[in-house]
Formats: sequence, structure tokens, C-alpha cells
Amino acid sequence: MTGRTRMAAIVVVAILAVVALVWVSTRGEDPPNQAATGSESSQASSNGASPSAPVTSDYAPAPSESPVTGLPEQLEPVPLDETAEFGDEVSAELVELAPVEVEGEVPGEISGPAIRVTVRLINGTSQPLSLDAVTVFLYTGAGLTPAPQIGDEEGVVFRGSLAPGGSAEGAYTFSVAEDQRDDVSVTVSHSPTSTVVVFNGAVS
Repeated sequence: MTGRTRMAAIVVVAILAVVALVWVSTRGEDPPNQAATGSESSQASSNGASPSAPVTSDYAPAPSESPVTGLPEQLEPVPLDETAEFGDEVSAELVELAPVEVEGEVPGEISGPAIRVTVRLINGTSQPLSLDAVTVFLYTGAGLTPAPQIGDEEGVVFRGSLAPGGSAEGAYTFSVAEDQRDDVSVTVSHSPTSTVVVFNGAVS
């Protein structure tokens, strides 16, 4: 082999070596986008969904007759001097609706004519009845305008527990002008989920 031939062979071998090195290096590293796509495809396969296909569902919620559920039921009004049944062996009655004059003791407190409503609850069940969530409200007129509850030294808020077969009384005072007492409604509930009993009539 002549010197020229040997030199040509060396050049060819060197070129082939460089090509082989470049080929090996490019095969050992995937382009970033390709690697990320492969990872996403693998993850999507493990989740059982194709990354290119949108996820759909045939589920549709059943129609509801009422969009709001769980609200207490309000019973038909009874006269102010009658007993109202909640329907769960608990009953309520208005012991007294007394017209009073209230004087505010601190600035901002309401003063003037008011009605003090004394409510009696009777527990006809065989279990103790919690009184901590009892509510009493008063409204006036056909439009049921809420009467503000005001502080009163004679007021007594329901608290504690009522024994089976027992009764308890609470007194709540509301600001009501004398010319707004011809149509008065008092509502009582003994728990957030109990029915609401309504008393209606005129207060003299």
C-alpha cells in the first residue's frame, strides 16, 4: 500500500469513526419534546385514557322538584290562644302577649311600645329535648313585616334541656307600635330541622 493510499484509508476510517460517534450520541438522548410526549403518553396509558381524546361522561343529574331541600316546614297558623303541635310530640303555646313600654338603657337601644311574648314548650317525647336552638319571631300585617327583638329585663331565653313530659317557658320582647297590633304573627321552632308553628291574631 502506497503512502497516498494509506493516508486515504486513515481519512476514511477517521470520518467513519466521527459519524459513528455522532450517531451513538444522538441515539442516547431523545429531544426534550419527544421525551415529554413519551412520558405523557405513558401516564395517560396508566390512567386508561388517551391524551388526544377528550374525556366525556354520560352522567346527568336527576331532575329535582325543589332546588332547595332540608328547610323547615311551616305549618298553618293557629289562633294566639291555641296550642300548636310541631308533629313530633312537641307542642307550643303562647302563655301571654303583654303590651309593655321599654326604655333603652344605652344609646342605640330601641325604646317605646312593645309586646312581650311568653312561650311555653311541652316535651311529649320520651327523650330530653334541647332548648338551645329555639327561635321565636314576631311579624306584623299581611306582609309579615319583622318586628325587631329588643332587650328587656323581663326577657327569658330558652336554654338547656327539657325533660320528657316537662314544660319550659321563655319570654321575648318585640318592638310593635300600637297601631300595628291588629294582625300579629308569632313563629316558634324548637330546632333547626323542626317544623315552624305559627300563631296569628290581634293583640289588644
